[in-house]
Amino acid sequence: MKVISILLLLVIAGIIISTCDDNSPTKSKSDIIDLSVTPMENEEAELAAMWLSGELVAPVDLYERIIDELQVIRGMWDDSVPEVLIEYKPFLEPSKLVLFFQQAAFDSVLSEEYHQWEELNSYYRLNNMRTNSSRNLIILEFEGRLNPVVLSEQYSILTGVDSIMHYPHRFPGPFGEQMTTIFIYNAEGNLKYFFHKDGEIQGGIRSTIDYFDFENGSAIYRGRSNLWFEPKWGDTLLMAIENFIYPDTLPFEY
Repeated sequence: MKVISILLLLVIAGIIISTCDDNSPTKSKSDIIDLSVTPMENEEAELAAMWLSGELVAPVDLYERIIDELQVIRGMWDDSVPEVLIEYKPFLEPSKLVLFFQQAAFDSVLSEEYHQWEELNSYYRLNNMRTNSSRNLIILEFEGRLNPVVLSEQYSILTGVDSIMHYPHRFPGPFGEQMTTIFIYNAEGNLKYFFHKDGEIQGGIRSTIDYFDFENGSAIYRGRSNLWFEPKWGDTLLMAIENFIYPDTLPFEY
């Protein structure tokens, strides 16, 4: 049976690059977006709320809920289950896109004659741009913490853009930094938290998952697993992982 790090590596390898089509996993849910709210004070909760909601920026109510619930979990369990101190990291890095241009459009960018993206760059508060002439790519970085998938939906309409790449936040597996994050799933209004840790052991990597329900203002520890399907709550874990990779494929009400 495969541990989570190996299976996530296979999934990540297949979806790092997003081509410019209509199949993006997240959609913006609001036509009016207040970008001045980001960055928020609590980076961890903002990134979790941003990614889980599928919004361009983190919804404040979900942001505040995650802050409160993580504080309760950690306050109750950090002595006996130190893994609760693991911080949430989203699947993709926020506020960063890599645009691959066709040659003519890329030449126009280099000569500062490409004006089609000026309104987007201004609206989304572009604050840094880097070029790679050998690959016809432009790296865009924006202020605040913005959902890169929603950003890519807007930039994919530009003339001359072949594809858009997102940065995975971390590569799991033996050839990169080990993934340590929190998977969160919503079941009938209650958030479930899975604290995922990769630990090195002789001969390879072993993943552990510590699972907490948050119900009626209290954190309930459901136990630990080293494998996907070992505990009876394994199905919920799989849904939490799917929600981590494709936030809009499962409902996440808040």
